[in-house]
Amino acid sequence: MELDRKINLVTIPPLLSQARFAELVGKESKTVRSWVITRAIPTVKVGGSRMINIEKLRQDLVNGKRSFIAGDYENSDKPE
Repeated sequence: MELDRKINLVTIPPLLSQARFAELVGKESKTVRSWVITRAIPTVKVGGSRMINIEKLRQDLVNGKRSFIAGDYENSDKPE
């Protein structure tokens, strides 16, 4: 997956629901869900929900990451 759409990540909260993230990137919820399942994007578990970790995503983009593939975030729930 490549992020081909610019989003102002400065004004977005550090965590987003999968549905809200799908709206922001212009993808269907089922597409974002598949990215979550395959761990192609950073997530954290909050209660019973898996949220998109916007802060981690922002850091990776700032550091030059341009493509996101399955398995990129195997340890996204573990402290770095």
